[in-house]
Amino acid sequence: MIMHAPVLVSFLAVGQRPDATQHAQAKYLMGGKGQFPTIEAQLAAFETVVSQLSKAGMRPMTKREYVTFITGDPDAAFGAESFVPHEPGSEIGEHDMHAPVSLELAIYITDGRHMGEIEVSVGNRGCFLSQAFIKAGFDQIVADSMPEGYRLMTKREFYDYIMAEATGSNMRFAMSGADDFEAIH
Repeated sequence: MIMHAPVLVSFLAVGQRPDATQHAQAKYLMGGKGQFPTIEAQLAAFETVVSQLSKAGMRPMTKREYVTFITGDPDAAFGAESFVPHEPGSEIGEHDMHAPVSLELAIYITDGRHMGEIEVSVGNRGCFLSQAFIKAGFDQIVADSMPEGYRLMTKREFYDYIMAEATGSNMRFAMSGADDFEAIH
């Protein structure tokens, strides 16, 4: 199992009822534990979340609705009037957005005795992000937000922690892949 860091990535999308009487935020845990998701994985997650919203009688917010939701200002303008579809290899303008989405990271840390996590949003709201961008955001968060005396969990500590969460057991499981976290390729 390829793991990039002691992190879980959640994908969030915002929708609302067609009559705008209610909104909801759908949260989707992205792909493999410890992996920074690709843009393709984020696009697939968006389709999954749109399906979940649809089952609840909701639709994704329009760009105007989303900008109002995140700013609280119904008159706020932010780039183009509509969302800009993601085009592989294309650059997105500073104020353009792809969809009513955001990414959250749960970064797992320890002081050797106690486990903890730092939860934070990464990147620009409304944009699908490259693995390199997510990794750079992760590195910045770790540099700026690590509590004194704490460090990132090692791959073994992180794997043991998520297995204990999944199984309810402190039994040690075989860990596939390298002993250290793998670089993004």
